[in-house]
Formats: sequence, structure tokens, C-alpha cells
Amino acid sequence: MEEGKPFATKRSINVEQVRAMQRRLNTRPTLGPRRAIIIDSIDDLEKSAVNALLKSLEEPLTGTIFLLVSHRPGGLLPTVRSRCRMLRFAALDDAQMHRVVADAAPDVSPDIREAAIAAAHGSPGAALGFIAKDMAPIRHELIGIAAHGDADFARRGALAKAIGTRPDRDRLVASVDLARTICAARLPEAAKGEQARLITAHAALTRLGAEIPYANFDPGLTVVEIGGLLADIAMPKGKGN
Repeated sequence: MEEGKPFATKRSINVEQVRAMQRRLNTRPTLGPRRAIIIDSIDDLEKSAVNALLKSLEEPLTGTIFLLVSHRPGGLLPTVRSRCRMLRFAALDDAQMHRVVADAAPDVSPDIREAAIAAAHGSPGAALGFIAKDMAPIRHELIGIAAHGDADFARRGALAKAIGTRPDRDRLVASVDLARTICAARLPEAAKGEQARLITAHAALTRLGAEIPYANFDPGLTVVEIGGLLADIAMPKGKGN
């Protein structure tokens, strides 16, 4: 592989790709005294690949800088986060988001576009991912559960239908991330008691989102868990939920 050329992209990044990158680090840079290793995204690393990468992150060679792109930093393993410094990029405002999404997805209906922008919080990639994964129906059900609870499990049934009968892990993780953004968006205007429930739900959803890519969870039970965590915001346990 020539210096400066990326590895072929895959849906996930496996341990062999990481080890191939590490072998290249044993050679001197050819274009200057420094080099940057960009992993886009660190969220896509398989568990064995993460473990293989840790040593390089802990003791990078002189002149080597690792840039790890993450769309879900809350879901990263603590062993990765502890070895990195977080750099946040400024979010786009609504007008900029509308221009980007309209240019990239001109055939999307205004309602879907608005929902995508609201869910993305200034991230064009998140908005386009929302559209590509058809997340609007899921967002509708999640908001309903968080606002009204789900004493009879009817809304959780609708959520399961929106997510799909056999969702893959990417769709489940996207649903968890969406639930987390709903919690975060509600927090500033919530009353004190609800704020505590929102924080608890957000923390539990973060843990769940970090576990889904590696654990062998039943998809149906995972959907019920997501809905239950949001239902607890509106109807705490012991209140008919």
C-alpha cells in the first residue's frame, strides 16, 4: 500500500486491517517527519481490532498522530477514551443544515428533512444517516413513549414495528442513539424530578449502545428495553409502568 492511500473501507474495521496499519508504522514516513493515522470511524472497529489498537494509542511512535473519528463517543470503551483527547467540531446551524441536507438528499420530503435535522443537532452526517436508515417513524414512537409513558406496552409494540421485526445491530444502535438525543433535548426544559429520570435513562442507554455491537442480545428484547427506559421518564417504575 502506498504512503498516504487509505485502506479499503468496510462496514466494520477488523483486526487484520489494524495490524496492517501497525506494520506500516514500522517504516519511516516518506513525505515528511510526521504522519497522521485517521480511523473513520473508531465506532466501526470490531472488538479484537480495538484491543489490537490500544498499544499503538498508548505509546504512539514519535511523529505519529492518531485522529479517531467517532459519531458515538459515549459508546467508546473507557480504555479508548482514556488514551485520547476529545476535539469537538462546531455544529452547523439550522440554515446550514437545511442547505446541506437539501443538496445531498433533494428528493426527501420536507417533514422527513425537518425530523432529520432536529435529530442530528448540527451534524450533517447524522442527518443523512437518519434519512438513509428511515429513522423518522422510530423517532416518532420514541418521542411518544418519553412524553406519555407506555403502561399497556402498546407504544413499545409500535416502536418494535417501526424498528423492524429483525433489525440488525446498526439499526438497534441508531435507535439507541436517537433515544439518547431525545433525552438530552428534553433535559433543559424538564422539571427537577424529570431531569433525574432523564439522566438515569441517558446513562442506561449509553451503556446499552456500547454493549449492542459486541453482545448477543435478542433484538426484540432490546427494543423493549429501549422503550422501557424512555417510558420510565414519563412514568417511573411503580407508577403503572
